[in-house]
Amino acid sequence: MTYEQLSLKDLERNGNRDLTFQDAFTFEDLPIVQPVEVQGRVQLTDTGAIVTGKFHAVIEEPCDRCSEPFQREFRQSFEDRFVYQSLVDWSSGERELHADDFYDMLGPDTILDIHDLVYQHLVLAMSADRMCNRETCVIHV
Repeated sequence: MTYEQLSLKDLERNGNRDLTFQDAFTFEDLPIVQPVEVQGRVQLTDTGAIVTGKFHAVIEEPCDRCSEPFQREFRQSFEDRFVYQSLVDWSSGERELHADDFYDMLGPDTILDIHDLVYQHLVLAMSADRMCNRETCVIHV
């Protein structure tokens, strides 16, 4: 069974408040060498959902210094928190933000797009340090 998209309503309707998943995703617009292996867990809470997991990806892209293609490997953990839209207080006005204030909102019929969550985390991981380890590209300090 694939877990690219998960209906929270169906998950709760089946009596599950916790789901562990393992899958492999492909991304047409990313230079991945093989499908991205993903392991994770979705936990429903009284206020929303928490998605935790890790992924392993191998990508091939050009070096920013010599333009030769090279492969990079990513092993990364992730955690995303979601809060039911009905619990968000829009009338509170201006206030100081704290680390726990950052979340995504869930509607009553939300489908969690696990594929997209992994895509976002992988793109953020790929955005830096695109330099191969060839002697001509290593910066000697």
